[in-house]
Amino acid sequence: MPTIGRLLFIVGLLAAIVYGGAYALVEVMEPPQGEITTRVPHDRFAR
Repeated sequence: MPTIGRLLFIVGLLAAIVYGGAYALVEVMEPPQGEITTRVPHDRFAR
């Protein structure tokens, strides 16, 4: 059954590429540090 083996190889290869891309994004990208302040209107607390 070489077709099943080939299918599993391709699926595994695609999963490895996706996993490697996600890992690379985590390692390379750094989120900007900053303080976020949001005012909430008083009428939202009245419910």
